Parts: sequence; C-alpha cells; structure tokens
Amino acid sequence: MRALAVPLTSAPRLPGSTTLPKPFRPLRSCIWALACAIAAIAQHAAARQNLLQNPSFENGATGYSTQYSTGPVSAPGRSTVGTNPSAWNPGWPTCTDHTSPGDKMLLVDGIYLSKFWSQTVNVQPNTAYSFRFWSLTLDLAHRHPPYVGVGFRDIATGLTNAAATQLTSAADCVWREFETGWESQSTTQVEVYMYDLESAPDGNDLAVDDVVFEPCTKVPVILSSPPSVVRRSTGQSLTLTVSATAPGGAPLTYQWRRNANALTDGPRTTGSQTSSLTITPVMRQDRGVYDCQVSSTCATRTSGPSTLVVVVRLGSADPHAPPGDQPFRVLNAFARFLARETHEGSGGSGRDDPVAGTLEGVAAPDVQEDAQALFIGAH
Repeated sequence: MRALAVPLTSAPRLPGSTTLPKPFRPLRSCIWALACAIAAIAQHAAARQNLLQNPSFENGATGYSTQYSTGPVSAPGRSTVGTNPSAWNPGWPTCTDHTSPGDKMLLVDGIYLSKFWSQTVNVQPNTAYSFRFWSLTLDLAHRHPPYVGVGFRDIATGLTNAAATQLTSAADCVWREFETGWESQSTTQVEVYMYDLESAPDGNDLAVDDVVFEPCTKVPVILSSPPSVVRRSTGQSLTLTVSATAPGGAPLTYQWRRNANALTDGPRTTGSQTSSLTITPVMRQDRGVYDCQVSSTCATRTSGPSTLVVVVRLGSADPHAPPGDQPFRVLNAFARFLARETHEGSGGSGRDDPVAGTLEGVAAPDVQEDAQALFIGAH
C-alpha cells in the first residue's frame, strides 16, 4: 500500500499569512498521509478479518489442533506440514503451494471421521461467518477422492453444526476453493474443524492451504416478501415472489418451503428453487405457511411468512377427497360451523362443544373456510 502524497501547495494557509512556515508544510502533509493510511488499514481490516492462526501453515504445524499423528512418512491417520507432497509420500504427485512455489501446505493421509485440523475461536453472537479453504487430492490413482467435512462446535454447549461435505479436486495438483457458512446465534466461542468423510482405507489423501474464518460479507438482504395472507380457490393459480440482493452482487440461491418443509418442482409446482414459486392448479392440500430461504455462500436469510388459504367451492374437483364426498363434506362442515356459532351465541365458548371440534382432521379454521365456500358456491 502506498502512502498518499499530498502536494505542499494544497495545504491550507494560516490565517493572515500567504505562505506556510517551512517546518509546518511537510509536517502537515505527513500527518494527512498517515491519517489516510490508518483509515485505509482500518477499513481493510474491518472488511477482511481472518480469525485463524497460521492459516497458510507458513509457521509449520502450529496454531491448530489435530487428532492425527505425525511421522517421517505418510500413513493413514498421519499429517504434516511441507512444501512438496512427494517428499513425504513418493506415491503422491509433486505439487506446489496454492499461492506460490516453496510455500507450505497441510498434507493429510486421511482416516475416516477423525479431525485433521481444528481451532477454537472467539466469535460475536448473532453473526454470520464464512469458512473457506483450498484443497487438492493427492491420490494419483484417484481410487477414493477425499471428502472433507466441516464442523462448528459450540464450546459452551457442545452442540455441533456440521456443514455439507466437500469433494476435493479429482485432478492432480489442481487446487479448488470451498466455502460454507455458519450462524453464531448465541455462541461466543466455537471450535471450527475439518475431518475426512471417506470411509475407504485407500485414497482419501489431500492437501489443504489458506484457511479463512471471518465474518460473512455476503449476507443476503430480503427486499420484499410475498403477502402475509393469500387466498385462492381450488383450481386457481398461485405465484409467490421474493426479492433479495447481496453486497457486491454475490450470487444467491433460493429454496421455497411449505410449513418449514422444502418444496421441489413437480406436475403442479414450478420455481421451487427460484425467486418465484408457482402452483397451478391450487388444491386443498396446498394450504399452509410458505416462505423462501435465500442463501449466499456463507449466510441464509428467510423471507416473511405467507399463509395460503384455500377455499374449496361446491362442485370443485379435489382429487384428495373421496369420490362423491366433497359436497357432503362441505355441507357437514357448514352444519358444524353453525352449531358452534349457535353454542357461542347462547353463552358457550365453543371450545367445549364436541360439535365444534374437528372433522376428519380438519381444524376449526378449515371449518370456517368450508362454510364460506358453501356461500360462495351458492351464489
């Protein structure tokens, strides 16, 4: 980073003076440049603050913990820090460090489920974090390419949140970067770790370099959510849309849910993994609470909930109702609704009335909607 050069002619003049004293001019310029440099450093540190020690392994096998042993040659369950994989295992390729030749990397002879790297880090509560690392496979035969699992263990509670597994590169000496996210919630100290998820005894050998754990700078921002309540009659079409963005234009993924269960595309459902979900035709079983999870590579945010109310009209085709039963079910529900209203009007609460309970798993709100559907269908 270069210091900002400030022309002497741009320095402010002292009151009542046409020129600055000579000792003052360079001093003023120096202070100005120093202030700019400090501000730039602070801004860069705020944007990128890796919380890990020895992240590129240039200090050797220090700053991290491991469940692996060390040794002069590789064997399952051993790891070391070096500059050339083939120097530790002649059967491995000669690969250079991710950033520059001669630099160091972590070499791992994998063993199933054991942690080959971990660090304990202090974190801020209710903050999204990004965990990234570079990796390559070291098995020339590519018998069993290694899978790397990432975990986050709350030191206070012992609860663990495991991230999705990552398959390292299947090509020799080709580094690939992987990233996953983690939400701290109430956690203030966390163990971040990597472990091998390939159960086969041969293969699963890898190198790791340039590990980063820092606050996520690509947290999605929900700009708009679908309406809180949407009403559709059976046979109509439904479209729910969410609008979101992320700093720097980071790519986003979408996952629509119904009653907290992920939706998939099907004969009546499209766009379950896009910003717009469409269901057509709407059927009775579609009623529920919908939302959309919007994710970047290191954070997920959820849209506001949208409750779909489905009105079943008399004579409408509901393939999930027994043949010929739909009109009678609506009439029966309406009768129960009237009985409840009569009971409440005579001083009862309606809650103790057995008639005002449920019918074939249909709760009270469903009864009211079925009763309304009867009126709609009659007009």
